[in-house]
Amino acid sequence: MIPKVIAHRGYSTVYDGNTWKAIKFAFESGADACEIDLMLTKDKKIFVHHDYYIDGKLIAEMDSTEIKEERPNYPFLEEIIEYAIDMKKEFFLEIKDRRMINQIIDILNTVPKELFNIISFDAVFLSELKKRNNSIRTCLILGSVLDAYSSLTIAENLGVNFLIPAWEERHPYPHMLINNKWINTLKQKDIYTISWHEERVSELEELIKMDFFGISTNNPPLLRKILSNNLF
Repeated sequence: MIPKVIAHRGYSTVYDGNTWKAIKFAFESGADACEIDLMLTKDKKIFVHHDYYIDGKLIAEMDSTEIKEERPNYPFLEEIIEYAIDMKKEFFLEIKDRRMINQIIDILNTVPKELFNIISFDAVFLSELKKRNNSIRTCLILGSVLDAYSSLTIAENLGVNFLIPAWEERHPYPHMLINNKWINTLKQKDIYTISWHEERVSELEELIKMDFFGISTNNPPLLRKILSNNLF
C-alpha cells in the first residue's frame, strides 16, 4: 500500500507552519493531506495556530479581529473548510482546546466526512466526540512508547480510526520503535497507523518499508520524491 503523504502543518520546512502558504504549497508539492492545529479564540472562533500564545498573549483571551491583525497569514477554520470542499483536499485537524467540541461537531455535521479527520492527544475529548457523533473519523496521538496490544486496547476503548505514535523525540532513530507486526495488529481491527513527522531521508526510507496508512512530514515534496524513487 502506498502511504499517504501528510504535510505536518503544511510545507513547514519552507514556510511558517499553519499559514496559507504552507498549506497551499504542501498540496502543490505532492501532499495527499495536511495536518493543522486548531485553537479557540475569546469570541469562540476556531483559529489555525500551533502555539497557545501570540507575542505573549493567550489566544483564548484574544478575539478574532485582534488575532487577524496580528497573524493575517493564518486562516480560521471556516476558511479551511471552504478551501477543502472547493479543492477536494483532505485535512487532519488537531484539537488543542477541548472547549471547541460543540463547534467541531456542528461543522462536521454539514461537510463531507471523508475530507476531515479529528486528531488530538486529548483522549477525553476524542471519547466524548465519538459518543456524540460516531461517524466522525478520529485519531489519537500517542506520546508514550507502547506495545501493539496496549495501543490496540486504548484505540478500541476510544473508538478511534487512526493512531499516531508521536515518538520522534523518544529515540534518535524512531523507526526502530515500531514494526509491521505492531502496525498490522491494529490494522486487523480496522485501526490504521500514521507515522510521526520525519524529514531525514534515511528515516523516511525506513518508514516507507512499513505498512503505514500515512507518513507525516514537514517536507512533502521530499517524501513524494522518495516514494517515486522506490517505485511505489
